[in-house]
Amino acid sequence: MDHADRKIAPDMPEMRSVRIGAPVAMPPRSLLRSAPTTTKSATTPLRTIATSTAEWKPSNIPSLPQMYPLERSHARVKNDTSAVAQRIASVLRQQSLAPVFEDQKASGETQCHVRFVVRLFVDGDDLVVEVQRRSGCCFVFHQVSKALLQAARGETVMALPAFVVPNSMIKEEQQRAACDEALELANELLLKDRIDAQVLGMQSLVHMTREGGCKHSASAILKGPVMDTLLKFVRLSKGIDDEFLVGHRTNMRGDAFHVLANCLAREASKMSFDKFASDQVLKSVIDELRVAAEKPHNACHAARVLASLVKNSEAIKLRAEQLDAPAAIIMAFNEGISRHAMLEEEAKALKREMANCM
Repeated sequence: MDHADRKIAPDMPEMRSVRIGAPVAMPPRSLLRSAPTTTKSATTPLRTIATSTAEWKPSNIPSLPQMYPLERSHARVKNDTSAVAQRIASVLRQQSLAPVFEDQKASGETQCHVRFVVRLFVDGDDLVVEVQRRSGCCFVFHQVSKALLQAARGETVMALPAFVVPNSMIKEEQQRAACDEALELANELLLKDRIDAQVLGMQSLVHMTREGGCKHSASAILKGPVMDTLLKFVRLSKGIDDEFLVGHRTNMRGDAFHVLANCLAREASKMSFDKFASDQVLKSVIDELRVAAEKPHNACHAARVLASLVKNSEAIKLRAEQLDAPAAIIMAFNEGISRHAMLEEEAKALKREMANCM
């Protein structure tokens, strides 16, 4: 067939989900046009955080390898390493992404267990910032990487828009019945031995109890069998050697604190605290604050739980003081100042509750 007779296939958008090949490196910069920066009225800029609280001082940054396929989530900026690194570090802290800084990279994790790595490369006069997803939800990673690359380019990092869930159209009785059924299914999953079932059950509870979720869920959890299941995960022992199981237990423990914190924020003033008054439960909550450096997300939720408890129970407040909770709160607060803005705020609020006289 003659070359002139061949039909040229038009360029078509290619779905990312069906791609087989590896990500293609970005073409030379001279062939690209920088996209204009747009600002949506529905979003608001994040407040500025002092960069001295979260410092990243990379050195010996490697050159971009010639055959290295960059992820699509990357940006090329002017090679001002110190300024770029500090802008990224500030956003990591402000969005409470629990950053860990190393010489040539920074790693982080969201509250929903999306793990990622930020790498730096030198390419001529440019600094290449690449964000790689290690595990977790692709959509959440896209939001995180977008914010980090905006910071790298020196653009205004926009807060995520808040979507309000409209009131349910079904009757309250039907909604309550559906909620009870969903809680029963989630509890059955949590009681199984399979790790995937436990994760699915806990994620269901997190979504049901978050703001805008089922109004009946908080009361039903705190007064029903799900409460005992959650406390079982709170009291989980860490005395195992399997690294994978340790990670699973840590995540489940943090999510259990998350669910309890959401429920107590709504229903703490209307319930009995007998199940929380045991030393085993209180020690588990306070111990989580002491190890905030290891899992700041878990410590943040534990601080929310303890704040609700001491606000509504004088007995729990006195026992928390006897268990040296103030020292643990200071440790969590200092960790929040360093790399987790939400933990800083929750620890500060908890400190105020401990100081207040009921």
